Amino acid sequence: MIKKALCVLVLLGVIFSGGCWNYRGLNEMSIVSGFAIDKDGESGNMKVCFQIVDLVGNVEVEGVNGKLLESSGKTLFDACRNAKRIIIGKLYFGHTQLVVLSEDMVRDEDLMNIIDWMLHDAEMRETLKIVVSTGETAAEILNYETLVGPIVAFDLSKYIEEDNKITSSTSYKQLYEVYNTLEGEGIDLTLPAISNVDNNGETIAKVIGSAVFKGQRFAGYLSSDESKYLLFAVDNLEGGLLTFPADGEGQDDTTLEIYKNVTTRSFSYEDGKLVITLEPETDVFLAECKEHFDALDEKHISRLEQNAAKALAERMAQLIGKVQSEFGADIFGFGNMIYKTDPALWQKLGSDWDALFPQLEVVINAKVTIINTASIKE
Repeated sequence: MIKKALCVLVLLGVIFSGGCWNYRGLNEMSIVSGFAIDKDGESGNMKVCFQIVDLVGNVEVEGVNGKLLESSGKTLFDACRNAKRIIIGKLYFGHTQLVVLSEDMVRDEDLMNIIDWMLHDAEMRETLKIVVSTGETAAEILNYETLVGPIVAFDLSKYIEEDNKITSSTSYKQLYEVYNTLEGEGIDLTLPAISNVDNNGETIAKVIGSAVFKGQRFAGYLSSDESKYLLFAVDNLEGGLLTFPADGEGQDDTTLEIYKNVTTRSFSYEDGKLVITLEPETDVFLAECKEHFDALDEKHISRLEQNAAKALAERMAQLIGKVQSEFGADIFGFGNMIYKTDPALWQKLGSDWDALFPQLEVVINAKVTIINTASIKE
């Protein structure tokens, strides 16, 4: 009988003590889809623009809309708490997907100092995406709708996430990956670059390439095309297109759709000379070619493959040369590869890596294989 009574008490305790320790109803919170961070030049304070998901009204009929809320403070967390002065519900960051940083902010402040609160906050997702605005402010990115809908932060986050498989125009890292890169040895960071552009008389937000960091600070930009060859170099390409001239010279007139790419990365160190070798092997579909030929002729296909590989190797080399000379930032992680593979060699080279990287010799051996021409023969 005593055992039965104890079981009943335990069961009642479980029933009435259930629930989340920090549970709050929708009417007690303001859901933040994303926020933008600018710096007030006069006071030095942080100016933050939050995009709040508007759940007021008939969502099923009108859809979900977004509202903007501005606040400022001496620190990012201070600005977030100060927002409570003008809203009823506390800001909720459990669904935040995008953080936009102004160019001025990342040029003048160490990036780790900016994201420090995000790393500590219990609600903030480690998978949120951080981008850099190329405009005058970061807040202006959230001021306009995308072609899909009014919640810019959600839409841009989705664009960035899917970009690697479709256009390969930027390289992104989630919050925890940003932290790991900043704390890593022999590697520098890139973040997606976002800008407002005109689209048939409408202003919309668009991904336009990558922002390059040297250490903790912003160093410059890569175009969307250059970002593609960065993805080749770091073996992080999932799709997209490769264009090149069919005859090996002149303007691009042939388009290949990338099915799969694997870039093998290695290095050698002999007689005090370090050489990095990159070997991208890319399987593609022939999607478009203005040169008329028998698409089932092996000689013609082989020539296209060779010219495509030549163009790929040249463009990768151009990108690496530009980054070495203009930024001096090892966004390719060559130093990190040595650090992980040969710690003793990194112990020898690591302290001088900033001086060694711009002079580094990089050899590129590209191979392109056309696995489908979408042609049939009678």
